[in-house]
Amino acid sequence: MMWESIKNWARHNWFLKVLALLIGLVVWVIASGWVYETVTLTVPVELEVREGKIVKAIEPSTVAVTLEYPRDELTPSEAREIEIRVVHDLTALDTPGTVVFNLEEGDVRRPRRTRVTGISPGRITAEIDRREEKVLPIRVTFRGTPRRGHRVVETRVYPPEVKVTGPAGVLETMTEIPTEPISVMGRQVTFDSQAGLQEISPFVRDPLPEVNVIVVMGRELTERVFRRVRVDILRDPLRFDQVRLEPREVDLYLKGPEPVMDGLTAEAVRVYVDVAGLEPGTWELPLRTAFPPEVTLERAEPSRVKVAIDRGAVRAP
Repeated sequence: MMWESIKNWARHNWFLKVLALLIGLVVWVIASGWVYETVTLTVPVELEVREGKIVKAIEPSTVAVTLEYPRDELTPSEAREIEIRVVHDLTALDTPGTVVFNLEEGDVRRPRRTRVTGISPGRITAEIDRREEKVLPIRVTFRGTPRRGHRVVETRVYPPEVKVTGPAGVLETMTEIPTEPISVMGRQVTFDSQAGLQEISPFVRDPLPEVNVIVVMGRELTERVFRRVRVDILRDPLRFDQVRLEPREVDLYLKGPEPVMDGLTAEAVRVYVDVAGLEPGTWELPLRTAFPPEVTLERAEPSRVKVAIDRGAVRAP
């Protein structure tokens, strides 16, 4: 009897019944849209790899994940702050190399009551390398300009080198590791600073240590050239030997602090050869100099002078 009743119910007004079902479906779809909202978040791609392996490169390194979230639980601004991670498992991969894979809904670690409706792009190319360690010396880097007339003379780093971890292919090409830039803007006095190290790879999670850097500041040095400076002779005052020089004039390349060099005159520059105690004959002697403090000789052209000494009279004591 019951089955007959159902058949009789289905035969009568079937058009209205189908229409009611369609309306119900439309209402459900609309209601679902009212209950859930969508948000698209840009998320970095993370990989889980086997012990002894490390990620060298991921392309693309970020993807756009579209989520549905309950409208009654989150506002649109709160939805944009949802914390999610995209983590793909590659621990089954034993050999270093390039691997291509598709991201799936299960790779998205997200809050409960949210649904993944899209991942773009979904296809990822990754390069896996051996995990290595290497001891590298530290190179200090700077930003900014010291106070006018001053410069960085020297840097001292403690410790001077560190052990780092990274992809073997990256570490093989590295001979040093730079610090994060230290500001020397407007500096003129020696100072010390803590500095972090620049990352080896964005995929290396091991933290890098900070180092202590002493930055020695000094005066900015400028160069001046004094041409055809006469070479003097330093001799024994008790002898009257005849001394001939070849050449008799030289060019001097001097360096020192800018204010000192600006005020330096040719009269303040002295260059000579010392023949005291030398026997008559032919000699090739280095130049000797006498300059104001802070002035140094970069080079002289020529740097040595030929000296011919002919015996002369000797003064009585």
